[in-house]
Amino acid sequence: MSGTVRLANTMAYVGRGGTANFPTTTSEARRLIRQRAVRVDGERIIDPAARVSDAEPIVIQIGKRRWVEVVFEKIWVEPLEGPPKEEGKPE
Repeated sequence: MSGTVRLANTMAYVGRGGTANFPTTTSEARRLIRQRAVRVDGERIIDPAARVSDAEPIVIQIGKRRWVEVVFEKIWVEPLEGPPKEEGKPE
């Protein structure tokens, strides 16, 4: 994929999944980042607008005891070929 995603959004997404007692809102994730409680792959993150690469798995750690490995997957969405056609109506 080789793009970037916002770290706070990723943390909230993981938290909403019920994993590792992570924050469930983006604002809570940004607050933890501002408090310097978050590390990504061992590096402390201090910018609430930080972005991380989705090209390879990352380890997000909050404090000493909460951590999770995040593996990004590519999601393929089929493009629509136009609006759905109603049955019985001529084109």
